Amino acid sequence: MEIKLGNSYHIYGKISNMKRYRPLSKDRFVTNLIHADIFKIDTEKDKEELEREMKFLNKQGSFSLRRI
Repeated sequence: MEIKLGNSYHIYGKISNMKRYRPLSKDRFVTNLIHADIFKIDTEKDKEELEREMKFLNKQGSFSLRRI
């Protein structure tokens, strides 16, 4: 998914033997979307930071962005 300025995203992911994708909050998975982190992309710096985070997370499992 292409990250665009002005949009907000949740990170969903799963690792090893997890059956479903779960939203991420800080460094843990949550079941309730209310507790998931929201990544609002306002500047190019925000966009670059989120891209770096996604590259790091995808080394540990399968992660994706979902636009809010």
